[in-house]
Amino acid sequence: MKRAIFTFYNLQIEKKMIDLHHQVVKKFNNVENCDFLPMEYRKKDGDIYPDDVINYGINHLFYNLNYDTILILEVDCLPLSKNSFEYIFNVAEKDILIGNTQRSGHIENNEHVFIAPSAFCLTKKLHERLEKLSFAPTNRGDISEEYTYLCEKKNIPMEKFYPKSFVRRNIRQDIWHLGDSLNNLEYGIGTTFINKYEKEMFFHLFESRYHIWNEIFFDKCYQLLNS
Repeated sequence: MKRAIFTFYNLQIEKKMIDLHHQVVKKFNNVENCDFLPMEYRKKDGDIYPDDVINYGINHLFYNLNYDTILILEVDCLPLSKNSFEYIFNVAEKDILIGNTQRSGHIENNEHVFIAPSAFCLTKKLHERLEKLSFAPTNRGDISEEYTYLCEKKNIPMEKFYPKSFVRRNIRQDIWHLGDSLNNLEYGIGTTFINKYEKEMFFHLFESRYHIWNEIFFDKCYQLLNS
């Protein structure tokens, strides 16, 4: 299997965040035949949207560079151990969609919980079974949410990483909730996500575009790099 970890960011992301993120990824990437492929794009938010970048990256990696499995990993999302990458690729290569959960609180869609692009892993085979979907948001879902909808429709298995804890409230001083069906599990700035065995998998800062919470991210990077 030929594997890739695909991270993307534009010039608005602080260089220190990029550098520390890359150090953590490289430290914990001991997956066989797995390349770390970060991509900087020279467009500001609004000139190009993240879903366009993901669509480009996924198609280029699957169909031009012939990768078999891709982990989309946002630049403010960190693996928490070597097991994070080993586990997510191992499950994905059983043609199971796997990654961090999120809910589109700005959309009335019956508290639909989906696998978000902060950490989102799938095989080329599953991508094709899911009709090579676009990652674009729709009137019923945010970026990547249509993948979860189609898995539900086709009864394709998924493993969703749920929030265990978070550091603080978001910029509006709100707490995000996954909804009543999940006992109102909460997440926020600096969320730790766990797998079905309750093992810590990934840490997602959220709201990195505001440059407010970067010190929380830096502290987590230092902790991981010095562990």
